[in-house]
Amino acid sequence: MDWGALYAMYNLAIAPGLLFATREIETRQQAFISAAIAAVAIMIPALLFHISFAVGYPEVLDKPLPNYWMIEQYAPEWLLVLFIIALFGTLIETGVGLVQSLIERIPATNDDANQKPLLRGVIAFSTVSLAALLGTLGIVDLIGKGYTLMSYGFALVYVIPVCTIGAYKIFRNKHKPHT
Repeated sequence: MDWGALYAMYNLAIAPGLLFATREIETRQQAFISAAIAAVAIMIPALLFHISFAVGYPEVLDKPLPNYWMIEQYAPEWLLVLFIIALFGTLIETGVGLVQSLIERIPATNDDANQKPLLRGVIAFSTVSLAALLGTLGIVDLIGKGYTLMSYGFALVYVIPVCTIGAYKIFRNKHKPHT
């Protein structure tokens, strides 16, 4: 599989978790507008970020952590510190959001959320413990090996079913009224 496709697949990791945030979208027009705004908000910074790699080309291609290497080589030291702080903050924020999205997807935690703090705590603790265990692999090995396997997993479990079964159900129900 192409490296770009693998990269796209493992970035889909957050898609199932974010689906609960789409409950308020009621029409196709709202979905289209939301998607367009999200695409622009994501792609402009990503494009600028990747264009900046031209400064370190071709050396940057061989680096296990290209972002870190670029900042280390071409930016002041304080910017590297700021980058690491922002990176950890983003990882914590993303991790908390993903754990919460996992909890939201488990039906037993949603019966009466106020009566289930122990169950929610066990799920959160288990998830964070698994993440800590995976973190012992090291960032380079985790990205190089774990993300590739995860990409194939997301293709099988999420992308293929959504693109086949999901598309079939959308087109089959196209003219039926929504309930």
